[in-house]
Amino acid sequence: MVPEVEVDLGRVTDALLSCCGGGLEQVLLAPEDNEHYWVTLDVMQLAQADPLVADALLRAPKSTLKALEEAASAAQKAIMESHPEPEALSLKQVVNIRLHGLPYSLDPKPHALNPTIGRIGSSHIGRLITVCGTVVKTGPVKMFEFQRLMRCNRCKVEFFIKFDPDDMSRVDMPSECPGGNCMGTNFLPVDGADTPGARRPFTNIQEVRLQERLQCLDAGSVPSAIGLLLMDEMADSCQAGDDVEVTCVVVARWRPLYPGMRCDAELVLRACHMRVDERAPRPRQLMGVDLEHHFE
Repeated sequence: MVPEVEVDLGRVTDALLSCCGGGLEQVLLAPEDNEHYWVTLDVMQLAQADPLVADALLRAPKSTLKALEEAASAAQKAIMESHPEPEALSLKQVVNIRLHGLPYSLDPKPHALNPTIGRIGSSHIGRLITVCGTVVKTGPVKMFEFQRLMRCNRCKVEFFIKFDPDDMSRVDMPSECPGGNCMGTNFLPVDGADTPGARRPFTNIQEVRLQERLQCLDAGSVPSAIGLLLMDEMADSCQAGDDVEVTCVVVARWRPLYPGMRCDAELVLRACHMRVDERAPRPRQLMGVDLEHHFE
């Protein structure tokens, strides 16, 4: 199990401002308030700005990434307070942090931070790694509901529940009402709710199949493959045949449980950042001729 590491939100905000201040300012200047935005964060630059936050990121990447995305809102507010033209800025509700440049020297465990796909195993669960491979299969882009507004049927208090794509979108409902003194256990979804300042509950998700690069294998070796989850702007950003470099978290995805059936889980990668190295040539490029005039 990966230990939970708590980091101070103010410290994470300061580190984020030091590393991504310019990117966050560009996000604030964007016109659309309800879109998903992102900023890239170099792990080496983060290690220089705050080594403790970088160490927490490598020890518990999922919880630290969540803290970084929460700190993005506080960092936006700090930029708006010091900006000479605050009326030109608008606070964005959804800002994702895309990690890249993972260094090997900061690895707190003996295994490397860039294993080959064939060497990814149970020891990597919950770890942040960088993987290189070739996309061999792309699934359809789907709509994913990452949160839902619920209402207690007894005291009418409203709260959000989260859906985790790593766990087949399974959600654990609270055993009792989180409103405080209410002991209600019956909750209903709020249909068509328009809560001011609430995040849009849907985003894009796509699963692709990543395989070891053939040119990196020994003669006679069979390439291994693994599933890769792409969310938000990374969905539909690659095609079959592309060579990619992915910074990701290894997760164990449990399939639905049924009485009398054996538990089944598979290892998948949840992408934090993806860089496409090479595009597969289009049919037009392969033929070397211009076909547009045939369809005019």
